[in-house]
This record gives sequence, structure tokens and C-alpha cells, in this order.
Amino acid sequence: MKSNQSSAREVSPEFANLIKQRREDLGYTIERVALAVHSSDGYISRIENHKRRNPNVGIVYGLSQVLEIDLEYLLKVAFPKE
Repeated sequence: MKSNQSSAREVSPEFANLIKQRREDLGYTIERVALAVHSSDGYISRIENHKRRNPNVGIVYGLSQVLEIDLEYLLKVAFPKE
């Protein structure tokens, strides 16, 4: 029998690296990014350190906006095999 937990797709480690690198390139703090995407700095930090492997789709969209990354490209990096 299957578990009631849904198996969410995990983003790639490259996604985490891209988010962190782009944030640093723009000179943004984690706090600034978190505020812009209506999240906590801890959540953003976990994404960047690949400890949060299935971020909320709204957060991913927000990250693409605030970090000026094309959403389609960001999703290809996040899910390279799909």
C-alpha cells in the first residue's frame, strides 16, 4: 500500500548553486531576497544549500523575478531530466 505522502520532485543541486550565485552577483542579501519573495531568510538559505529540495512553486517564480532569471531557464536547471 502506498504512503499518503506525495513524492515531490526534487530540484537539482545546480538550481541551488544558480540561486546563490545570482544573488551574490547582484549583491543581494538572503534577507532582501526573502523579503521580495515573501519568505523567510532560513527558507532561502535552505534552498541555496540544497537542504530544501522541493521549494514551493510560488517561491521559484518569485526567485526568477527578483533574481532576473528567465523562468523557463530556471526550471530547466531545476529539473534537467524532464
